[in-house]
Amino acid sequence: MKLNSKRAFDVCVVGSGPGGGIATYALAQAGLKVALVGAGNQLRAGIDFGTHAWPYDLTANRFRTGKDNPPKLSFETNHFTPVGDRPGHGLLRAVGGRSLCWAGHTLRFGPLDFKQWPISYDEVAPYYSRAEKFMSVNCYKDGLWNLPDGEYQKSGPTRCPEGALKRGVTRLKTQGRKMEFIALRKAILTEPHQSKRTTCHYCSQCMLGCDVEAKYTSANTPIPLALATGNLMLFTGSMMTRILIDKTGRRVAGVEYTARAAR
Repeated sequence: MKLNSKRAFDVCVVGSGPGGGIATYALAQAGLKVALVGAGNQLRAGIDFGTHAWPYDLTANRFRTGKDNPPKLSFETNHFTPVGDRPGHGLLRAVGGRSLCWAGHTLRFGPLDFKQWPISYDEVAPYYSRAEKFMSVNCYKDGLWNLPDGEYQKSGPTRCPEGALKRGVTRLKTQGRKMEFIALRKAILTEPHQSKRTTCHYCSQCMLGCDVEAKYTSANTPIPLALATGNLMLFTGSMMTRILIDKTGRRVAGVEYTARAAR
């Protein structure tokens, strides 16, 4: 698929979020030449966004727009500003997309959930396992039939509200109530992993962006691995404007885009 007159690719992926990131990795690893086109730029965790700063520091930085300290984020389109894309949360223009500020919750559908599907849980389970190992999910083994356990790293410490909830659930169960407490299942490193990400220090700010890259995102795991294959070209700051069709009118020939800073 042609992005311009100088180079052609086997595949063009538009958008670098949770789906686009893993698709890019799988295709590049398989040996295909891939172009990944995204409207946003690459953000540096803890620099271009950060949760380990005092609110007044963030406020001061928003209004410091001198030549030596230009604004790093766009007020209208970036989640990491007070205005950002709220209240819709439908778009984050950055490499990694919405994966930068997901909570990391990683659950499996169970056998009962697949009852009306043409496939069974047993068929899907190996792919859940592959994804959990790739993302590095941590949790305890709960042993629940329709909320199956997965391939986990050691679980992080239970937070105070979780401990209180667990005690309440245990007490209610002794009174005959049908309920279960499950530990938090999150794609966050608690021990070393092949992705070389930093382990979590439990600051509880996952949805604001992980400063230390402990949380799995498209930007810190599949896209770097895809780039390492040599089969991926990343076009950042590149907004796709049109899908191009070949002369038959039946096949996609490429994409058209506008670029601020493509590479």
